[in-house]
Amino acid sequence: ITGNVDFTPYFHSATDVGSDPTDGFQGDFSVLHVTEEREQSAITGRIDEALGLITASEVIVEAGTYYESVTINRGGLASLTLRGATGIAGDVVIDPGGSDGITVLAPHNVTIQDLQITDAASGIVAIGVSGLALDNVESIGNSGDGLFGMGLTGTTTITGGLFSGNGGHGINLTGAGDVSLSNVTATGNDPGVFVSNANSLTLTNLSLTGNSADSVVDQVTTVTLNTSTAADQDTVDINTAAIGGDGHFRHTRDATVQDIVGFSNV
Repeated sequence: ITGNVDFTPYFHSATDVGSDPTDGFQGDFSVLHVTEEREQSAITGRIDEALGLITASEVIVEAGTYYESVTINRGGLASLTLRGATGIAGDVVIDPGGSDGITVLAPHNVTIQDLQITDAASGIVAIGVSGLALDNVESIGNSGDGLFGMGLTGTTTITGGLFSGNGGHGINLTGAGDVSLSNVTATGNDPGVFVSNANSLTLTNLSLTGNSADSVVDQVTTVTLNTSTAADQDTVDINTAAIGGDGHFRHTRDATVQDIVGFSNV
């Protein structure tokens, strides 16, 4: 084939889902792939085009850099996953050139996995979503927050992520239901993590280093800090003068400070 060819997005399955052979091939739009290869004829970005066509569950983004701002707003779906194809976050890069990277408005139960957002205003913006999950997501070098969430309900889960070098918070969640941060690193942000007006917050293996100020937990009903199974490895200081006095706790493992978080109304 020569000349301009636009073949993205393409089907994950070659199954003909049509019931009438005279209709020709009817593709399965439940899972779609996106690639940066060849030309893009649509006005929308490559990932946005796939998100507009998907009928069920998953958009898989092949390795490459995608210069676009992505919006997930599919209220008719029960759930949706946007993920990088290789499992390595740095292989799939979304660079919106100063706009917000990924905006999540609907449906509920959205998973974003195995990709990186950089050079955005805010890396990820999520508004009013129930059941947001980020898994192995890197939000780095953005002018605003790495993640900004407001009015979230259900459980917000962030696992294995890197939020680094952002001009705003690494993670900024205001009104967030139940929140779980596990194996998350926030470094070089302004500041690291801010969580307020949440039912619960669970912290597991959180690393907060080199941020401009302590992270803050405010108006959270219950905070749970999961430490190592070896009791002698972990110590927790609360309200001591060495870490800033009242309203601060510090978690230390094997004599290395893991995180210092300020708290109020907890």
